[in-house]
Amino acid sequence: MSNYRFSVTLERDREGYFAFCPELQGCYTQGATYEESLLNI
Repeated sequence: MSNYRFSVTLERDREGYFAFCPELQGCYTQGATYEESLLNI
């Protein structure tokens, strides 16, 4: 099994957090908390 590491950017807005991975086009998610959005990504 191979392991890969990618950068993730988390931004806070009025409704929670938005997370995306700049290296993977279309890879984004959101969550109510920082931890939730990090788990989702």
